Amino acid sequence: METSIGTKKPRQHDQAVELLRDLHALAIRDKHADTFAQRLTHLRERHQGKPSLIKRLNDAGLMAG
Repeated sequence: METSIGTKKPRQHDQAVELLRDLHALAIRDKHADTFAQRLTHLRERHQGKPSLIKRLNDAGLMAG
């Protein structure tokens, strides 16, 4: 996933966001939502210079918090 996010290719960003949505659902199911939120926050911080990626995360409902 980091490889997909590290690129500047929109299609790979879309794939990474889909994977993150799946991981988020699993984290909720397994009661690890707090851990997921922390990791998502760090991911968003590391890639804050990629506005299109941040928009994709926002549009997918993957908010840090």
